[in-house]
Amino acid sequence: MRVTQKLFCAQNSALRNIMMHVPKPVVIVTTIDRHSHIGRGMTCSSFTHVSFNPAIVSFCMQKPSRMHDMLEKSGIFAINILNETQANLSIHFSTPTSEGQNQFEGIENYSDSSGLPVICDCIGHIFCSKRDFHEMGDHYVWYGDVTGCLFPSQSPEPSPLLHFAKGYRSIGDDAFILAFEKATLPFEFWTHKAHLRMAWTYLKDYSVEESLRIIRDGINRFNRKNSDKIQFGYSETITVFYVNMVRRAMDSGGNEETFESFLERNPYLLDKAFPLDYYSPDVLRSEESKNQFIFPDLKPFTVLAK
Repeated sequence: MRVTQKLFCAQNSALRNIMMHVPKPVVIVTTIDRHSHIGRGMTCSSFTHVSFNPAIVSFCMQKPSRMHDMLEKSGIFAINILNETQANLSIHFSTPTSEGQNQFEGIENYSDSSGLPVICDCIGHIFCSKRDFHEMGDHYVWYGDVTGCLFPSQSPEPSPLLHFAKGYRSIGDDAFILAFEKATLPFEFWTHKAHLRMAWTYLKDYSVEESLRIIRDGINRFNRKNSDKIQFGYSETITVFYVNMVRRAMDSGGNEETFESFLERNPYLLDKAFPLDYYSPDVLRSEESKNQFIFPDLKPFTVLAK
């Protein structure tokens, strides 16, 4: 009976539920196009060592992947092991970019003797040459022969950034929430899209009512930390509006596994003028709407919680 139960778990979402409770180190794999000299990086939470003698490490990436194609051509890569204060880098390198976009603009890094981008202030770096890769299900599994290691001396010694989610999330979502809750998320990352991502992520794990409680506390904590940058401040009406709308959008479609696919199905949420379909500008700008939830004056919507 025990064997049957284990096999059943491996064939359905129970495996994912188990794996989300296994803490994993977060790394950024970097490589270089030897012809254009353009670097590329990818956030990864499936990194592990395979062998000490010979020294071999491994990581996985989803198919399809431009990073996979570049790795095949370059044959070299670096593993940059993030510390707990570098969640913003995990978010940055897990966000899709356009072809030719410089991922390293504004990111403190240097190039090693092979031209590989090396991200500064990491716990450590492992330099590798391509050994092999295999296609396994919906992922590529890469193996690298370790050619060198760099373990900078830092005091106090930093703790690693770990991927551990109470609910299943992509690593970018998990790192984003960690940075938001600790108020270490760079202010320039705190966009309208980031607000939607926060609501979507919490709503996967919690009720609307509980999500609102967590979000209120988190936004106010983040605003206090960034009080010199805040222009408009917190609005209870807009917060309740968007959390309810995100929940409604989640309930009306499939079980998206990524935030990006959720937005592709619900692009109207990205429109900052969306609340004006329901509220007049005077109501939204009022002090009362900032301090407490106000029901819409133009068009009603179902309020699941407030």
